[in-house]
Amino acid sequence: MSEWTQPYPIERRSIIKAIAGSVATGLGAGEARADSTGTQRTRTLMDGTDQETALYINDSGIDGMTTFVIGGMHGNEEAGYLAGGDIKNWVPSAGTLLVLPRANIVGVRDGTRGGPTGDLNRQFPLEEHPTTDLAREIWNSITEYDPDLLIDLHESVGRYIDGRLGQSIGYSPLRNLRGAAQVSIDAINESIDTQKNHFHPRFLPSPAEPPDGVLVQRTAFELGIPTYIIETYDGLTLSARVRWQKSLVKRLLDLRGAEYDADDPRHVLAIEGSGTLTSYTIDVSGSIEATDTIDTNDTVTETHTDGTVSTSIDYYHYTGRITAFNMTDGTFDDITVYIDGVEKTITELTPEATSELRITGTGPEVAYQLSVDEPFTATASMEDNDRVFGDRAYGVVTTGTDIYEYTRAVDRFDVTAGDADDLTLEVDGDPVTVDDLDENPTHDLWIIGTGSDVRYRVAVSGTVSGTDSLESHDEVTDYTVSGKVGSLNDHVRFTGDILSFELIEGSADDVEILVDGNEQTVSDLNPSDVHELRVSGTGPRTEYTVGVTDIVYPTATNEESDRIGIDRIEGIVRDKDDTYLFRGEVTSFRVEEGSVSDIDVFIDGQQQSLDALHPSQSEVRTLTVDDPGQTYDLAGDYQAPVVIANPPSSNGDQPCHVRLRNVSRQSFDARIEEWLYMNDVHYDETVGSLAMETGRHELDDGRSASAGRATVDTDWRSVSFEQPFETTPVVLCQTETEQGWHPIVTRVRNVSPEGFDVRIQEEEAHGTHYTEALGYIALESGVGTLDGTAFEAGHTMLDHTWNRLAFDREYSNPVFLAGIQSFAGYNTCNLRHRNLSETGVEVTVEEEQSSDEEQTHVNEKVAYLVLEE
Repeated sequence: MSEWTQPYPIERRSIIKAIAGSVATGLGAGEARADSTGTQRTRTLMDGTDQETALYINDSGIDGMTTFVIGGMHGNEEAGYLAGGDIKNWVPSAGTLLVLPRANIVGVRDGTRGGPTGDLNRQFPLEEHPTTDLAREIWNSITEYDPDLLIDLHESVGRYIDGRLGQSIGYSPLRNLRGAAQVSIDAINESIDTQKNHFHPRFLPSPAEPPDGVLVQRTAFELGIPTYIIETYDGLTLSARVRWQKSLVKRLLDLRGAEYDADDPRHVLAIEGSGTLTSYTIDVSGSIEATDTIDTNDTVTETHTDGTVSTSIDYYHYTGRITAFNMTDGTFDDITVYIDGVEKTITELTPEATSELRITGTGPEVAYQLSVDEPFTATASMEDNDRVFGDRAYGVVTTGTDIYEYTRAVDRFDVTAGDADDLTLEVDGDPVTVDDLDENPTHDLWIIGTGSDVRYRVAVSGTVSGTDSLESHDEVTDYTVSGKVGSLNDHVRFTGDILSFELIEGSADDVEILVDGNEQTVSDLNPSDVHELRVSGTGPRTEYTVGVTDIVYPTATNEESDRIGIDRIEGIVRDKDDTYLFRGEVTSFRVEEGSVSDIDVFIDGQQQSLDALHPSQSEVRTLTVDDPGQTYDLAGDYQAPVVIANPPSSNGDQPCHVRLRNVSRQSFDARIEEWLYMNDVHYDETVGSLAMETGRHELDDGRSASAGRATVDTDWRSVSFEQPFETTPVVLCQTETEQGWHPIVTRVRNVSPEGFDVRIQEEEAHGTHYTEALGYIALESGVGTLDGTAFEAGHTMLDHTWNRLAFDREYSNPVFLAGIQSFAGYNTCNLRHRNLSETGVEVTVEEEQSSDEEQTHVNEKVAYLVLEE
């Protein structure tokens, strides 16, 4: 278990935001900046109001595609508007790039999701006027410039694999956008070591589905403009989130042929002193400029600066990359360095060694393309038909030599015309081959007919492309090829591995199979660790989810409605079959909508029992929780669990409660949280916890339980159950995020079979709070079993005195959970328990004391749940 550290102190946050904010310092309304490839001008939206924000229009002066990038629709989603602040400096080599980095600038300044008129991304209803002035000006800009592509940058409070939207790319159902999303995701996931932080594609719903008024949905469905929405998970490092957002935008534009210079944006370098006089020198590959923070004893030339700092902060603007950062007096421990608002270590500031790639032609013309991990540096060897932008290069050689400089490694090298044998390649003087450079090489697959008709189907882990050898009856998708050979041959190219080679008709004796010139058998091309999952529909619409331990591969049977992540499937089947290939084991199979009787499931041809594939929906345990907090692993296989852990025991006298965050498929964080007026140091407390998969559940005796999520703030909000209960249920609620760092508890009222009202309370000395994510579990009262675990649920009335609650049955190891289910007293309060035994427990309503010392509280209705551990 890892320690849960406290949020950043306010003072440090304000410094970071000040530095990051200076990145966006740009041009005034209507001001244009000329450069060698075009102009940048700005248009001011909401001019003269507190919502005034700049739209940057980078026009290359050359015909090409128009792209519109938006950040900061939600002001508390930092990576989106910081990435937009960098993207606004990208220069297209053709076409126009429009960037609105801080759409909701009031929210950005205040650090809030919404602005003065609410949630900006709910103000674009389909076929109606946008509902606010700011939304209308944004919409008018989109319709005026009529972009070929729109990308909206966002963040989420959780990961996509955990039922939220973080680490995903949403795409509209236009012009096969999924392929570009998947290619971009595959590329960026290679640089992300932790699999749970990988990105996933997802299909954007139509505007007729909730939520209403989302910009990208209206843009796609009403204007026919292809749209993407990029979502990072805000629980990860800010620098990584910004980098991922920019990289994904760049790759999506690359794949549509939009060339631009994204490698020389203007960066902000800040050097903060700690009190000791410290001297430094810096060199950059582009140019560096001083700001008015620089003292007279700091000197700046075009690419170099010598400076000193003690208690202040030195700011510089620079382009390119830092090539040297050295201390001439003092040490790196005496300063803190930020680039674009993100703190950097000495390791991150020390440049990596540069390599040289030489591509020499031997006579015939050869065209090539390559990419590297970091931006290229072109050399004087480049000719008119050689182009470099970002981390990609395109070139043609005959008898000359093209030279490139780069850091890190070449990750792809393709010969797009001509023969690789007509090239000589060297890296730092050492001969290399095309395969040496290519991390994902292209392979040749030949299916050679011997006379008799043979029908086949092949699936690969990468991509497939056909050649002129294919005929009209041969079909190629992104991942598969299906065909027929007789006396002729089929030739396709593919990346990755062959996952399966299936003979649909004919005999293996009637074909020869060659991969890269090497003869293969059908059994060679069906690896034993790859399995087939087939979901067979019988007619009615059935929606399902599947989890596997390793990786899932799509096949030609998959439609747009089938969403495939690294280790997860979300599918819909009616009267056809959905087929997937996967490695590892199936860990879960759930029918989310429809009936289990309407589908049959097969693994490697063997029909499966859904009961055997369906994991436990809940787990119960007692936690020992302290004030630093810890991470607790979940034992079950969940897609989007809800966790409740409340109330704490009474080992410490000071008022407290349990705070959760980072609830995921595998784990959650919990800590004891005291109130602001206290010292936040507390004894260890014990607390019961219950994890349950979101959705509706049928208990062993036929009664129902439901787990779900909502958002909550200090105003009352109504939450409706997915399906009504027959009687008023027990409802347990708890926040599971820490958007605001002030302590909070959850209050509930008006519980009915249809739903309940909920809000959060800070201590009485404080008021409003950021919006938080809330998890809830509701189940009908009585005695029963949940996933084989004995439980009882009910209601009682309690006040500030200790009251004994007697259980209806005895428990060997009871786990006790409870929550206040009324609002009779408005003072901020929570429950505590003590003397938990096999037959009962003592419980009290505990007020905090920020405004006064008395803790007397009126009777409240309390919902409780007791389970056997």
